[in-house]
Amino acid sequence: MGFLGLRKARWRHADAQQRLAAIQELTYDQQRVFIALAGTDPDARVRAAATRRITEQASLQSLLTSSDPEVVRLAREKLSSVAVALARTGRLAACRPLLDAISDQKSLVELSLEAADAGMREAAFARLLALPEPSPAMLSLVAVQDASGALAQRALALIAKRSLLKDIARKAKNEGVRAAASERERAIEAEQAKPSPEQSRKARVRALEPLVAEAARLALSTDWERAAGALAQLAEQQHALLQASRELPLDEAARVLDERFQRAQRDFANRRRATAEQVASALSARAGFLDGLAAELPGEPAGVTVRQQALQARWSALGGPGADAADQR
Repeated sequence: MGFLGLRKARWRHADAQQRLAAIQELTYDQQRVFIALAGTDPDARVRAAATRRITEQASLQSLLTSSDPEVVRLAREKLSSVAVALARTGRLAACRPLLDAISDQKSLVELSLEAADAGMREAAFARLLALPEPSPAMLSLVAVQDASGALAQRALALIAKRSLLKDIARKAKNEGVRAAASERERAIEAEQAKPSPEQSRKARVRALEPLVAEAARLALSTDWERAAGALAQLAEQQHALLQASRELPLDEAARVLDERFQRAQRDFANRRRATAEQVASALSARAGFLDGLAAELPGEPAGVTVRQQALQARWSALGGPGADAADQR
């Protein structure tokens, strides 16, 4: 009981719990009390409760400089509500400062869809998109509710979650948006079905390995024409395989396999060239020997020719490089 029997105001009570109860009992016309408690009360719970009861825009703005972060947050939220109410019916030119104070995504979506002024709807949606991380759920709400489709299409382009796209495809008010949502869902599904880069690299190596093994085997063949044709076909397959995955860097495993394939081709070409040179040398030596021997034989030219052919047949029967070619000489 106060001086002369007057009761002390409960919101001045020393017990913070009593002050909290008093805040709930006071009517909204006690704004001065709420402002005083929000700014100076030593208890954080009391400051927050008082801030929640403040309705005056100027008072809320003054609390934005409070040292209590919870008071600042609550004041900002309440200011946003006031700004949304005014921006919903006002024109953009007059309400631009209010719009700039709104960061709550739900409020920006409401203005994007329901503001009376078309400029305000566009500006609110642009502010939503400019936020660091626009909520996919909020963008989905725009895509569903925007009957014109203008904002919905822009929101749709930023949504990648298939469950949201399915929902838009079913519920969007605009037919074109429903169709676009279905198409985007299919495209994302196809993209997700693609193998990862690591899976693609492993698949490329698995495809290259048998080609390289076959090329190494053919490189040892002496069936020159058949082996050359088979190697050419393998080279085409290898080139097509590497071209199909050219967007992937050539990793170490694929690079080694490519080098082994190139080496097999070089080894085959070198062996074939060396054998051809050996055969040519043997043919030349054999022909020179036969010609010299035939020139020393006496008798008529016909006898020389018969004798030369007999010697050549006996030489060819010995075998060795160039024997077959000598028979065809």
